[in-house]
Amino acid sequence: MLEWFVSSAILLAVLIALHYLLRGKVSPKLQYALWALALVRLLLPFSVGQSYASVENLVPETQHYVLYTAPRTAPAPEASAPSQPQQAAQPPVQVLPAREAAETQKAVLTVVWAVGAAGVLLWFFGCNLAFGRALRKDATLFAPASPGCPAIYVSPAIASPCLFGFLRPAIYLTPESAADDALRRHCIAHEQTHYRHGDHLWALLRGVCLALHWFDPLAWWSAHLARTDAELCCDEDAIRLLGEGERADYGRTLIRMPCRTRIDPLSAATTMSGRGSQLKERVRAIAKHPKTAVPVLIAVLLLAAIAAGCTMTGAKQKDTAQNT
Repeated sequence: MLEWFVSSAILLAVLIALHYLLRGKVSPKLQYALWALALVRLLLPFSVGQSYASVENLVPETQHYVLYTAPRTAPAPEASAPSQPQQAAQPPVQVLPAREAAETQKAVLTVVWAVGAAGVLLWFFGCNLAFGRALRKDATLFAPASPGCPAIYVSPAIASPCLFGFLRPAIYLTPESAADDALRRHCIAHEQTHYRHGDHLWALLRGVCLALHWFDPLAWWSAHLARTDAELCCDEDAIRLLGEGERADYGRTLIRMPCRTRIDPLSAATTMSGRGSQLKERVRAIAKHPKTAVPVLIAVLLLAAIAAGCTMTGAKQKDTAQNT
């Protein structure tokens, strides 16, 4: 399990660095797709194959210690045999019980990790169940579901339009956004794009990843950045759905509806509005419309392949001499 956590943390550090290095230089879709590597590594507690390039080679191997050895004494001489010098008895070899201490420590840490993971998972589902209950309490149907678009409701319980729901996702509009034609059109296009991307399911998997790696600050940092990249990717595809002529108006819509409340890191809702640096980044991306040059694409794919190869493969087995 230690190997899993170490390799996951290293991969997250690489992806976080790439996020900042590539910002504004590649398309939002490519930048968002890179987080799929983290999702696979964080969810799967095993490695594929063995490699000398694996970062798991850096994890110390588990040592097996001999605690005690029985003393050996020379056999008693026979009466008829000539007298020979008696061999001295070998003293018992005693080694500190490091193996027992290591196993006890591992058991304690496993219990702590399991309790923390269960707590975060309960928090994740509890928060979203409460949010969904409040969301649907006074919601009214605005439009039924259609191919490629879930049902649309108007709910006074939210501060920003969102897509929410695991089994039956739906788009929820605020009364203000439902009343404004341009605002309503942009919000529906944005959340409909989230639905087509399957971001409501990615949000569920992201919550599971945070539960499994609750102790790792890189996991929480990565979840925040992945959420931002999801919005950037959704903005670009929503503009493509609306038409290129709507790019400037869509950007003005984002500015009109900043988020006034802090978004829970474990919230599974995909909100259109943003705040602070995230909102500035989204508006800047809409204005610049970044695209991926072919040399940059090749370099990114090569780096992603190297990172995956080093963090998703197991350590190469070392030959150890067996003492008898």
